[in-house]
Amino acid sequence: LVSESVVAAAGEAFLFRPVDVAAVKGLSRRVDVFELCAAMEGPMPIRATERQIEMCRRWSEIYDLCAKDEWQAAEGLLHAYVDEFPEDPVARRYLDRCTRHLERAAGSEPAQMRVAISD
Repeated sequence: LVSESVVAAAGEAFLFRPVDVAAVKGLSRRVDVFELCAAMEGPMPIRATERQIEMCRRWSEIYDLCAKDEWQAAEGLLHAYVDEFPEDPVARRYLDRCTRHLERAAGSEPAQMRVAISD
């Protein structure tokens, strides 16, 4: 995992994807964290495949929705992504987060309705 400054320094030479935002000891702001997925050039064992490029493209779209707390919009994309890339532990973790956020949101609405009904 690397910071945004490493991603910026690497430029287009490597394929990265956003993973999360982390609190770093000694810093007052949170830091965006990225996963190094592959090199964009070089021998095949380290060079990005079309599958990796597509995976990162789709992941960035999902990550952006999650970062904006648009869990409802992210849910279907996350399910489709996990179906296509079941080997991705980060996506499974985000799907769990998404499910928890949506359950909490759904749980708060009926509670508000119960209060209104009981009054």
